[in-house]
Amino acid sequence: NFVLLKHIFVNALPLGLASFFFMIYTRIDTLMLNNFLGEREVGIYSAATPFIFALIQLLNVPFISAIYPALSRLSQMDEERFTKAIKKSLGIIAMWSIPASIGVALLASIIPVIFGAKYQDSVPVLRLLIFFVPFASLSALLYKVLIVLKKQKIYLYISILGAVINLSLNLFLIPTFSLMGAAFASVLTQMLLFVIYLLIVVHQVKKRRFSSI
Repeated sequence: NFVLLKHIFVNALPLGLASFFFMIYTRIDTLMLNNFLGEREVGIYSAATPFIFALIQLLNVPFISAIYPALSRLSQMDEERFTKAIKKSLGIIAMWSIPASIGVALLASIIPVIFGAKYQDSVPVLRLLIFFVPFASLSALLYKVLIVLKKQKIYLYISILGAVINLSLNLFLIPTFSLMGAAFASVLTQMLLFVIYLLIVVHQVKKRRFSSI
C-alpha cells in the first residue's frame, strides 16, 4: 500500500532526523576535544560519559517507554488528566534524576579505582557532566509529549537547534576551559533545550485545551 507507506515515512522522517541531530550534539564534544586538545583528553573525558548514559538507560528509558502509551491514550480522552499525567511524570523524573546525579557527583572519585590513577582528571568532569542527566531525562518526556501531539517537526527543529548551540558552545569553551568547557557545554545545551521543550509543550497543551472548549 503505497499511500500507507508514504504516510508512515513522512511521519517518521522527522523522528529519524531528530535522533540524528541528538547524536550529533551528544557526541560532537569528543570529536572537538580530539581536534583541540588530543587523544589523552578524549580518553579522560570518555571515562566520565558512560556513567551519564548508563543512568539514563537504566532508569529513564524504561519509565518513558512505560508512560508513553498512557500519555497517548489520555491525550485522546481527557485533556485535564493528560495535563496532570505530564506534570506527575515530570515530578517523578525529577525525584530520581536529581538525587541520582548528586549521588554520582559525590561518588565520582571512584573513577580512578575503576580505570586507574591516570584517569584522576575525569573526576571533576564527571561531577559537572552528570548534571546533564536531569535535563536530558526531563526533555525526553517532553519531546515524547510533542510526538503524542503530532508535533514531530517541532521536535526536529529543537534537535537541530541543540546541535547548533552545542557546536557553538564547544568552539568557545573548549579552547578556554579545556575538558571542563566541553562538560559545561553539554550541560548548558541540555538545560537550554529543556527550557525550550517546556515552554513549547506548555503552549501546545494550553492551545489544545482552549480549542476543545
